[in-house]
Amino acid sequence: MPKTVQAKAPGKILWLGGYSILERPNVGFVTTVDAYAHASIQAEANDTIKINVPQFSKSVIGKLETKTGAIRISVPEELKVVKTALEVSLKYASALGCETHGLSLTTTTDGAMTYKIGEDGRISKSGLGTSAAVTVATVGAALKELGLNPKENEALHKLSQLSHSIATDKIGSGFDIAAATYGSVVYSRYSPEMVTSLPRSCSGDDLVKSVKSRWDYRMAPLRLPSFFKLLAASIVGGSAITTSFVKKVNDFKVRDPNKYSEVMKRLNTENVIAINALKRVNKGNDVEGNTQKFRSAFETGWAITKLLGYLSGAEIVDADVENLIEESKINGAYVAKTPGAGGRDAIVALAKGQMSYDALKLSWSRKKELNVLDVRTSNTGFASE
Repeated sequence: MPKTVQAKAPGKILWLGGYSILERPNVGFVTTVDAYAHASIQAEANDTIKINVPQFSKSVIGKLETKTGAIRISVPEELKVVKTALEVSLKYASALGCETHGLSLTTTTDGAMTYKIGEDGRISKSGLGTSAAVTVATVGAALKELGLNPKENEALHKLSQLSHSIATDKIGSGFDIAAATYGSVVYSRYSPEMVTSLPRSCSGDDLVKSVKSRWDYRMAPLRLPSFFKLLAASIVGGSAITTSFVKKVNDFKVRDPNKYSEVMKRLNTENVIAINALKRVNKGNDVEGNTQKFRSAFETGWAITKLLGYLSGAEIVDADVENLIEESKINGAYVAKTPGAGGRDAIVALAKGQMSYDALKLSWSRKKELNVLDVRTSNTGFASE
């Protein structure tokens, strides 16, 4: 019986750096949570490729071109991320001279990360970065099954960034892939040219060249202080159209580049202050004072983010969500926000201590529009067995 490689990659929450992280060398702070995407891979006879995603009740079968690592398989849109991650891994392995073979891949997600499909066919997301986590878990599992070390030349991270970009047809900052790979980090993005220079229908040799090259992202591990307790909830029936928001912000950048640069500079300044305060707290330096500095910079940065939404016409925070955030702070949240690009798909908060956590959780659980997620901060990244 062929061996099975199991791998998992965590979901994430971007606390600092929404929008500003798109501009180098601005920084963001992202933590991982204990909800995971899982990938299970084992060898198949001959050149058969099987992809099974129970989350969407989808299973497909195709063929592998063993000389190139390309996959001949037809997949629905929901499986594009998984198929691309598997194919990128096979192309890379083939170009390195590995003996590729048929594979059977199954991906699953923990409850907090699972997409909910409503009666109208709309997909409701938790905002925890499911597609990035699935990408990293799949690439890592495939590389391990093919006998490669995912850590060599940071192959897991780079291939996952490339794969996610190809599958989604967009160039993001990459913080979600970085967190799914390495855990909770302070992150500064790569130059977009690291990805755009690669042909969309890239060969294995293209991938090997990219992985062996030096990428210019910067990362450093950073944890939240242990006294902070995380709460996260999805907003029932809500959604954040990230691409629409980013497009409006980019349009604002073109329309008024000076004002855009000013806003981004102010936002990054506050994020740096907040991150440095957390670093000092973790070192035990003036814990109370630096915790308050973190909150002050966090709140100022959030106000600047709302200003960005007003100037660009992107509804990053609407009145209902703003009221929810303010009410949450009254009921136990030390800080609260909508993560990532904002909108109406999720809300996250940090409570300081157990009593505040319990009070906020009770408040949220009483709200019909909130689905409180069973997640905690984990700080860890990709793992396999």
